[in-house]
Amino acid sequence: MALDIADKAAVTAKRLLPVAGLTFFGGIRDAAPDAWGRRVIEAKLKVPANSLPESQYLLHAGSDRVGALDIRKHMDDASTAGASAWHSLSYLMEAASRIDEGLPVPAHLEAIFQCGSALGGARPKASLRDEDGVLWLAKFASATDTMDYESFVRCDAQFTLSHAQACEIIAQVWAVVREWRVYFDQFGVSAEQIDKVASAFRHIDSVSTVDLRKWLS
Repeated sequence: MALDIADKAAVTAKRLLPVAGLTFFGGIRDAAPDAWGRRVIEAKLKVPANSLPESQYLLHAGSDRVGALDIRKHMDDASTAGASAWHSLSYLMEAASRIDEGLPVPAHLEAIFQCGSALGGARPKASLRDEDGVLWLAKFASATDTMDYESFVRCDAQFTLSHAQACEIIAQVWAVVREWRVYFDQFGVSAEQIDKVASAFRHIDSVSTVDLRKWLS
């Protein structure tokens, strides 16, 4: 959801509706949990699948979010924890397995309700914080798996790019992107249209660190 603050009269005291017949504004729907988070919330509230109004999924998603809005019932409500400590990993695995299989979650495994409700995707997962407070995403096996996904992910990690290779690719991309005006002009884009999109092409100094720019030079 984006509002043009340049023309306040167009939005002040007006009822605004999502475009293209959508049920919710994109920013609000994006803040709601996806398939796995919804299953965790439904298990917490002991209700059938997809039986809650969207407001309940938003309110129970928790405050420890990654790139999404934190929805609370009142402005002065305290934030809610959204991640567990390392030592709870085995309990989270058991709780996730029970939710995945449609089984009730006993009281001693209820930590999953705090650290699994905000997450997207369909696979079982939970949020954890290590001793330094760094946030981690723990992904678990599912009863519907047709292959060993955990081994596949570990294998994939062995083929990731090195720091130098990643910087080389970024440098190649930036060498093209920084000449965007030249390419737009070659394709006959008008000066007026170029000015309209100019803000989308931010200078690399604005979106990178000093250390990264040293690697790219």
